[in-house]
Amino acid sequence: MNEKKERFSWILHSKSNKQSVDFSNKIIIDDKNVKGSIEMVEPRKGGKIYISDLQTGSEEFTLNVEDPDGSPLSLFFPIQGNSLADIEELGQQLELKTEHHTSFIPPAPRAAFQIEKETRWITVSMGLSAHFLQNLFEGGGVVPHHYRQYVERNILDPLAIEMVHKPAMMNIAKELINCPYEGVMRKLFIEAKLLELVVLHMDMLQDTNDRENPSVRLSIRNKNAVMRVRDRLLADLRAPPSLETLAIEVGMNSKQLNKAFRSFFGQTVFEYLRDVRLEHARLLLEKHDLPLKEIAWRIGYIHTNNFSNAFTTRFGISPGRYRMLH
Repeated sequence: MNEKKERFSWILHSKSNKQSVDFSNKIIIDDKNVKGSIEMVEPRKGGKIYISDLQTGSEEFTLNVEDPDGSPLSLFFPIQGNSLADIEELGQQLELKTEHHTSFIPPAPRAAFQIEKETRWITVSMGLSAHFLQNLFEGGGVVPHHYRQYVERNILDPLAIEMVHKPAMMNIAKELINCPYEGVMRKLFIEAKLLELVVLHMDMLQDTNDRENPSVRLSIRNKNAVMRVRDRLLADLRAPPSLETLAIEVGMNSKQLNKAFRSFFGQTVFEYLRDVRLEHARLLLEKHDLPLKEIAWRIGYIHTNNFSNAFTTRFGISPGRYRMLH
């Protein structure tokens, strides 16, 4: 008996053309209105990564995706280019923005992504099977409420959860796109990054416990306050306001602000600031030949050693070594 070949079916269509592609690994698309590639990698049984990098032409196009096998959990990370998603099982249209990732529970076996003309659309998504989730929590551990019924092989109503990225999650998604390895090493690298994304996502869900619980649901006022604080932090990475100052500016105390910020971003105010600072330093190392002392100063570190230690802890490599490799 022939082994069943797992596959995705993608249908690309615009006003002037329609193309259907089934694949189990990677395809290159060279069409009048869309060019690029779509790749599927399954580094661990039941855990799949999909990497899409498409450039549209002079017409809008729709990417229809059908997954006949389905997975209890799908995570979608837009890296570049916003889109609209029509999810059949949810009966609604979602706006997928680059500052958020979205989990679909259960994933839609049929979905349509509407992408604007003349747009570069880069995404990383994951499909996790019930078997994968069961193995993940084998031997104990707290299963996030949303996934508990899937791990126990029960049924849950379709649901989409949108969450603001932790900076670390975007870094991992970009590392998947720019994987420097081939062969077995590439598979191991992708498996490690898949697990990192799953851990960070579930940690965020665990922090908020249950988004349907009113006790963790942010009011519109608090959401606005959190976004104001985020903008204030990003405006001056070198010398941001203190936590107390930020709290006063938005009419909270420090504890209330940290709680609201963590509910929305999955991190406290200065955990978020630390990750953004180090991500900015990483980009400076890649694009500029600045002394480490200058980079440290630009992101708010007085002592270069403290910056180097923080960078090494975050990325697993010293800033000097990182610059040499990039």
